[in-house]
Amino acid sequence: MKRALVLAAACDHPEARWLTDVCAGKDVKTKEEARDIFLALGENARALCFSFLLDDQVDIARLRRSAELGYAFAQSAMANRTVREERFYWAQKAALQGERDG
Repeated sequence: MKRALVLAAACDHPEARWLTDVCAGKDVKTKEEARDIFLALGENARALCFSFLLDDQVDIARLRRSAELGYAFAQSAMANRTVREERFYWAQKAALQGERDG
């Protein structure tokens, strides 16, 4: 985790800047610690998505909520975890926002 945060701090990508800002001043050593930081942010679409991705649980409720809040990356991730009409729905929403995996 520490190495990932160092790399993110050197990057100008909006996601990297967000991650750096959220973790600033915190000694984040494990993915569980990072997940807990994200969960503490509540209804933040990025935080919900990242907390899901760092969790070993199969329940996609946080990812779904992130997608519902409009986060394009979460929408593309939902497309990869759903089928038929729902898959198309999420892929289209992500693609319309320019998410490459949409």
